[in-house]
Amino acid sequence: VKITCSAPWSEPAEIDIVIGVLTATSIFVPLFASPSCFSPAHVRVRIHPHSR
Repeated sequence: VKITCSAPWSEPAEIDIVIGVLTATSIFVPLFASPSCFSPAHVRVRIHPHSR
């Protein structure tokens, strides 16, 4: 996973990463969290600004 931003930011932010597969026709299909659960598998990540 590579996350980029077109402009710098100064505050931490939360992003959701959804786990899935990309089909041959470029359609994203999210994977389920478990066989008995129909919610997409995801991770919430807190990111912080980074100065170079």
